[in-house]
Amino acid sequence: GYTPSRSWGFPAYEVFIYPIIHYLGIEAAKFYSLAFSLGSVVVFYLILFQIERDGGKLFFGTLSFVVLPVTIVAGNTVLETGQGIFFALSGILFYLRYRSKPAPLNFYLMAIGLGFAVSTRPDYVLLSAAVAYVVLMYNRPGSKLLLIGLLLWSISALLPYAIYEGLYFSADVVPPDSYLRRFIRGALGIVNLYGIFAVGILLLWGVVNYRRYTGPDKPVAVLIGITSLLFILRFVMLPDELEYIYILAPLLVILLLLVRISRKYLILLTISLFIPNLVQVHFFERTETGDVKVTAGVSPGVIAQEKNKRLLNEYRVDRLRILKQQVAENYGFSGYVGEPTVKDGVLVIIPRESLRYYRQDRWSGVFYNAVCKQKVIVYPMPENRAWRQFIKFEDWEKIQLADFQKVSFRHCN
Repeated sequence: GYTPSRSWGFPAYEVFIYPIIHYLGIEAAKFYSLAFSLGSVVVFYLILFQIERDGGKLFFGTLSFVVLPVTIVAGNTVLETGQGIFFALSGILFYLRYRSKPAPLNFYLMAIGLGFAVSTRPDYVLLSAAVAYVVLMYNRPGSKLLLIGLLLWSISALLPYAIYEGLYFSADVVPPDSYLRRFIRGALGIVNLYGIFAVGILLLWGVVNYRRYTGPDKPVAVLIGITSLLFILRFVMLPDELEYIYILAPLLVILLLLVRISRKYLILLTISLFIPNLVQVHFFERTETGDVKVTAGVSPGVIAQEKNKRLLNEYRVDRLRILKQQVAENYGFSGYVGEPTVKDGVLVIIPRESLRYYRQDRWSGVFYNAVCKQKVIVYPMPENRAWRQFIKFEDWEKIQLADFQKVSFRHCN
């Protein structure tokens, strides 16, 4: 049967990807991701075509979405990112078509697209809410159209969850860190979604052209504003993966074309969005104990870092897992926990960097208080998100049994 791979599950994605991986392998699963990423590019072009007919702007506007690091990563990763953005953009496309031509088919396809976006990734319920508000506020569809649309959305958004034997909705994944810490990480993540170079170009364009702005189409501007606000608030709650706010990237390009950004600045923006793929600026460095210190410099680009991390993940599965099991048996345990936990009497084997979670000021001290009833073993392995958080890139090395060390905590004595 089907089991959610993470948190609430991603049923519209998992219903296809599980059989693909099982019968055809990982490479076929990556091709599945690539197909949806390419499809999302086509859909995005059609969205821009609804608001802009200048061929140059259409080309570079679409290209700016293509060269975005998250887009490139999504096309070669076994995650729901590509499929989710495809259906999310499809919902936006058919909303725009419904606005220009209020035919029932456009409304129904909008509902289906938004629904499958939600069942692919639950976060897109925020996009559905924003579109629903704008439709009700500015388009006022008839009750029959609304009911059928709501039914189609419900089927595509909720019915795929029937593949699971049980549903376990929980928000336990949200860390109890302070809102200030989450806000800072969230702000850095939003900047990093576009890259420091692109943010600089946008600021320059804003300063030079603030008196030349063309008022954007109000309903579309409201849709972009509400969607952006909802996803930013969601990201601050759990500022973890840039993929959580991926939708903000195409929305920004749409907004720029609505306010008539010049072709020159659009070209500069496209180039600046591509640069992080080749070279990444970092502002922080993770120490051996996991603390962060300010260290400005240059690291390898996103493509090199993602390849390095993929090799690390393969090593974790093929070799490191076996080493950890040997360590557990050496300490008299039949198994181990590979991340900080609040369970008593367990063996925890984690990278040394993860010791930062055992501080009293992290996660409301839950691990700090629980660790005295655990045995903790650490090993040297970079665990940070590097380019995703402007942190200096660190290469990894294969480790031996001698590299695993038991940790003593002063407050437990």
